[in-house]
Amino acid sequence: MGKKKMKKVIPFAVMTTMLLSATLPAFAASGFVFEDWDLGIVSERKEKLDDTDDAIKRRKEWQKLAASSSEIMNADVRATSSELRSSKVIEATPSQLNMSRVSVSASLGNLWENWDVADLSFLDGTHGLGTKQKPYQIRTKHQLMGLSFLAAFGMQPDYGEVEEEIVGDYRGAWFELTANIDLGGMDWNPIGYYRDDSEFSGEVTHPFTANLDGNGYKISNFRFAGGSSPNVGFFGALDGAEIRNLMLEPGKPVKGVRQVGILAGNAKNSKIFNCQVKGDVEGTGAVGGMIGHMEGSTMENGMAQVTVRTTGRAAGAQAFAGGIAGEAADDSRIIDCQVRTGDNSTSRIQGTDATVGGIVGLQNGAALYNTYVNGTIGGSGSQNVGGLVGERISGDLKVGRFEGTIGQSGTGAAGHRGTFIGYRAPANYFKYGDDIAYLFADTEAKIANNVCGSGISDDNQYTYAAHIGYSHAKDNFFTLVSGGVTRDVDERYFYEELEQGILSIVDEELGGEMDAESVGYDLDHFAPNDAGRPVRGYLITIPQVDTVSNGTNYYDVAVLEARGNGAYYRTLDKEHRGAVAPGKTVTVSTSAKQAEKACFQMEGVPTYTRGKSRKDTTYVNGGEYCFTMPEENTQVSAVYKKVAVSVGLTPGVTKFQVVQERTGNRKHPTKVTRVMDGNGKLIATYIHGNLQEGTQVQPGVFFQER
Repeated sequence: MGKKKMKKVIPFAVMTTMLLSATLPAFAASGFVFEDWDLGIVSERKEKLDDTDDAIKRRKEWQKLAASSSEIMNADVRATSSELRSSKVIEATPSQLNMSRVSVSASLGNLWENWDVADLSFLDGTHGLGTKQKPYQIRTKHQLMGLSFLAAFGMQPDYGEVEEEIVGDYRGAWFELTANIDLGGMDWNPIGYYRDDSEFSGEVTHPFTANLDGNGYKISNFRFAGGSSPNVGFFGALDGAEIRNLMLEPGKPVKGVRQVGILAGNAKNSKIFNCQVKGDVEGTGAVGGMIGHMEGSTMENGMAQVTVRTTGRAAGAQAFAGGIAGEAADDSRIIDCQVRTGDNSTSRIQGTDATVGGIVGLQNGAALYNTYVNGTIGGSGSQNVGGLVGERISGDLKVGRFEGTIGQSGTGAAGHRGTFIGYRAPANYFKYGDDIAYLFADTEAKIANNVCGSGISDDNQYTYAAHIGYSHAKDNFFTLVSGGVTRDVDERYFYEELEQGILSIVDEELGGEMDAESVGYDLDHFAPNDAGRPVRGYLITIPQVDTVSNGTNYYDVAVLEARGNGAYYRTLDKEHRGAVAPGKTVTVSTSAKQAEKACFQMEGVPTYTRGKSRKDTTYVNGGEYCFTMPEENTQVSAVYKKVAVSVGLTPGVTKFQVVQERTGNRKHPTKVTRVMDGNGKLIATYIHGNLQEGTQVQPGVFFQER
């Protein structure tokens, strides 16, 4: 990763370093707080570099200084893991630091004129290698600015742009956070953004094309200047990128035009996994809590605590607002995502003359599986409003829950409102069961207010097979609805109904394939909590127990069952899959199915998968074993072998005679018994009933079938 071209260059951007020393620079007073503290290195601004011989000589000296600084850093001032995960700002005392200041600036365009400090030291080879196993490590504000600078160079900084040691190709490289980062309220230039404001009318020519793992850390306290630029978010544009385990909380409203979201303005052919955002988003055009516009991309396990508002159309384009994305198009997938928004007139998801949805404003060729929304969707002036989808053109909508409120728009007959889908055009047909299924509200009234608000006569005609209904607040069951007629279901719990929906997606849409590497995502499953309410679980599958002996196949030779520890769990077997919450005890029961001419016995104990290996269960008693449910799907299995069918005895035909002799006196007699065969040959001798040595016993004839 990042192979370097070896030839001389005039340095353009240089990392900033600091050496531990007994004195502070003049600008710092006692108790000075360094927000950029980086394991002993502090980035700070210095005058712009020139190209004179003296300047070049000074820069070489600074490079040597940085190398020695790295040695001290690695030896003495490593932070503990608890410090790394704290958002606490570290304070330096006057006796700790002496600063060498180096400028970083580049003639990228007028958007970068004030970004004259950025730290690219994470590329020096001592902070990772850029692989997924050893990513480049980012811990400070200025290093994060350095990553944005790197993206502005197209992830391929060349000679004359950066230090010779940093020149290379970083497309596809991996980066990771090693601490929470507070950006101090700065005007943030998105990672993967324009170079100059003259480019705003077009697309971003240098999107972020690499990968970032946030490791569960949070980036906070940033804003965007002006609010008049497109493709606004912490990332401007993603293309072929992967973003994982990242938390974003800007603290100020994220504002922009055309494509706006807290995480990214635009995502193309990218994957966003296990990310969370919290904040307010406002703009024109496509505005989303997490992403403005996504195409060919996957959002999995996303959590948005947001308010979203579109303020109008952008350059003739329609306005779309969604809790996850403004627009989701072209084979995009939104998987296992939830949105929570407010309920007052300003803190909700809404937009004037806009199409608004709790998950997406516009669904155009995207699949939405296992989504949840809570809060008020739509408001004054909102044109089309749906609890999950504002307008559907095409794509699946399956296993969705809406526990919020559809806001009043005041648009009268010109507006459309639906509990799950706000609107669809007559040409954009869908079929219940195949395209739309397993949708649940939390009250009967919400279902009565139309699944789809299109106004097309048959859009709210569906059978029980579509699995449309509502959950119960008073118990753990649910009600299905068909043609305005309700049917209470009490033979299975609500969590089981949701899990059945997930398994139907696995079977019908994915062909039974559940490997995340094969399908690109891993659907969450549903299990009960201690009160019986749906929570996240992990799937248990149990294959049929078969075996082979001497070339003969024997099928279904044993009973194998599993059950989670709790009142609301059901018994699982080869015919019944289900999920168990992680950390719960799972009891495994097994016994052989014995036949007249075939007997079987288990080898070892039942096992379950964890990672890429199999683990033994723990013996309890009888035919019961147990294990603790891991935070991953698992398969329970047992190995049985065929053993002896029966044991029989065929005795030989033997003639024998018994002679008993009595000697000695009456008071102390000696009793001797002799057993002889038909020819008079002695077989055994007993004295007082005790067998004497040398006895021969006629053997029986045993046989054994295998």
